[in-house]
Amino acid sequence: MNIQVNLKDIIEEKDRIVELDIEEQWYSYRDERFKQIAIRWSRDNYINFVE
Repeated sequence: MNIQVNLKDIIEEKDRIVELDIEEQWYSYRDERFKQIAIRWSRDNYINFVE
């Protein structure tokens, strides 16, 4: 998978999130997804995940 990130696109997305007044929801979603990724990675690598 090749992912190219454009800084301008990131800034525009951030601005759109603020405009829609969903910043808190976005960060909650992002944090939960990162947590799920960490849990899965830990499990796949036989490491206990501790919150």
